[in-house]
Amino acid sequence: MAFEAQDDLVIAKLLVAEGQEVPVGHPIMVTVEEGDVSAFADFAAPVTAAAPVTAAAPVTAAAPAPAAAAAAPVKRASGERVFASPLARKLARDAGLDIANIAGTGPKGRIVAADVRNAPAISATTSVQRAVQAAVTTSVGSAGVYSDFEMSDLALGVAARYTHAKQVVPHYYLSVDLNLTKLLEMRADLGDLDTTTFFLKAAASAMKDVPDVNGAWMETFVRRYEQVDINLIMGSGEGLVTPVVRDVGSKGLEELSVELGDLEDSLFADEEGEVVSSTAELAPGTFSIHDLGMFGIKAASPIVLPPQSCALALGTITDTVVPHPETKWTTAPIMTATLSVDHRVVDGAVAAQWLASFRKYVENPVGLML
Repeated sequence: MAFEAQDDLVIAKLLVAEGQEVPVGHPIMVTVEEGDVSAFADFAAPVTAAAPVTAAAPVTAAAPAPAAAAAAPVKRASGERVFASPLARKLARDAGLDIANIAGTGPKGRIVAADVRNAPAISATTSVQRAVQAAVTTSVGSAGVYSDFEMSDLALGVAARYTHAKQVVPHYYLSVDLNLTKLLEMRADLGDLDTTTFFLKAAASAMKDVPDVNGAWMETFVRRYEQVDINLIMGSGEGLVTPVVRDVGSKGLEELSVELGDLEDSLFADEEGEVVSSTAELAPGTFSIHDLGMFGIKAASPIVLPPQSCALALGTITDTVVPHPETKWTTAPIMTATLSVDHRVVDGAVAAQWLASFRKYVENPVGLML
């Protein structure tokens, strides 16, 4: 865990060794703003006994505990230096408070985080923010005319997964333009296979070249999958589903094309318009592909859904002027592919290698037949 100091400080004493595990809240070092640090040569952190873990007591109604006493605001002379911890300064900035008006209870009057949290304006600001949030949540548009639509359990589940993923996964994004000239020619020669078939196979082939992309963050370790299972993001709104194509790397283009056709025929519509699918079809795979070209989208940055570490978005195919070795310039069908990556699992260089391999197979699809 890296700590970025927000003020100029001097480390007077390190209290733990590098690599040593310590409890949360345990002091790890002593810092001073300036001066001689020799006074801390023999300093040791006070040892506190951990509270024993006991069974939870039954919950009963009780009067709320009294709030901590707020530190009385103070007035300092103009230009007077304010001694405050980096965390206290950050909390004050976030709350819109003038830290010079907060009394410090730390050593020699230093302002610490608790002083900022207990400042009277904090509770007032929080109350105002909560009131505004409540008003926004319960209010309607200026015209007062709107419609509410019930969401299916499937749609709610997908929404919950995406919300959680966006909050916890450290995303970054890489994009590359793909020349589809040879791919479209091969597609026509093979009987007009769905272009998605080629992208599925190219993704699985790139996984063989760069297997680290086919992995997942497991909190304390990284898991690398030996089989490539790809979720296709299909439909929209209530019809949004994420069917999975299993073991893509072991299947040929024709077999994948037939499987895609079966998925499209079975997923979307019963007589009542409800999505028909099995739990196995909607299970999470190891990688996702979002094909947004049909909507005219040039590029997109999809959300990575754990337990996956990457998701690929494909844009629309556009005739674009590109360099040509003989005529200098020509037009070619170009598509933008964007890879969203979980930085905990895949570093930038590794993701770039995978995207380069994917591009190689797309632009020279004969390699997909081998």
